[in-house]
Amino acid sequence: MSLFSAVFLAVACLAVFFIFAKVTSSIEGRRYARDHGCQPPNRFPQSERILGLGLAKSLQALTKSKKFLFTSLQWHREFGNTYSSVLLGQTAIVTIEPENLKAILSTQFHDFGIGKRNLAVGPLLGQGIFSSEGSLWEHSRALVRPSFARAYVADLGTLLLTLQPSFSFGESVDVLRSPAGSGQQLFGQALDYAQTELNFRLRLGPLICFYRNKKFDRACTRVHNFVDKYVAKALEFRRTDQANNMPKEEDKQRGKYIFMNELALATDDPIQIRSELLNLLLAGRDTTAGLLSNTFYVLARRPDVWAKLRREIDKHDGKAPDYAALHQMKYVKSVLN
Repeated sequence: MSLFSAVFLAVACLAVFFIFAKVTSSIEGRRYARDHGCQPPNRFPQSERILGLGLAKSLQALTKSKKFLFTSLQWHREFGNTYSSVLLGQTAIVTIEPENLKAILSTQFHDFGIGKRNLAVGPLLGQGIFSSEGSLWEHSRALVRPSFARAYVADLGTLLLTLQPSFSFGESVDVLRSPAGSGQQLFGQALDYAQTELNFRLRLGPLICFYRNKKFDRACTRVHNFVDKYVAKALEFRRTDQANNMPKEEDKQRGKYIFMNELALATDDPIQIRSELLNLLLAGRDTTAGLLSNTFYVLARRPDVWAKLRREIDKHDGKAPDYAALHQMKYVKSVLN
């Protein structure tokens, strides 16, 4: 068999497999929809719905121009809370419908898998709570869940620590004040690039198997090397803790809660500790920045909201609120929500 014939046969086999998978998936989807009374979502207008290359190109351009969120909101206003599109050969259902999110994240959580997510984010995040499923996810959840018990967010200062690297690592990474070219700066730059690249990798779906980016690989290596220094400290803490044979009741009185130290007490696997640290770091990074940015944006333009917020906070006479007091600040909660 000639080289041309072999290549042609391979391409033909891939095409047949792709068509078979699409047809099978479509039949199964329609059967499930019929059995559960699901209505078809609105369809996002596309010039072609076989590969969806045009949409993939548009999404990449919107991400680079930092207009993705704004445009996404416009699309939902035009096409509804839930619509379907074809992206790189996959049918994607995009939703912001509260009931759908409730089912996916809570009431029917175990009915939904993560698909090819781990192939896309695994090189950076490893097998952590946001990049695993099944028994691996349950193991990660068991490690992470105690970190967010009420005892550890009993006051505002500790609550803020849950949103900063110091909560995870025990000390501030201090990227902002570190000099150019320092380890902290290089870590921040590598994390920024790797996190941005994750968005593109997630959109590739099953095609991620054919995608390689050496710059992304180098960024992941730099991030891992930086975090591994803190993991080594956590494992040293574990050895010291075990050598001292500290009782559990005294264990809770050691001082400031440090997430990585608690992880190290639960597992001595350095890769697992690093993975959970990075999962937590990325989960609390853009989400917190987005919340605070939007809050300050609104407050700068709504003096009435600012004044009402101050009146509620001033009732505490400058004292830092504990968990119970924070829970009673209904207007603060309304603004943040």
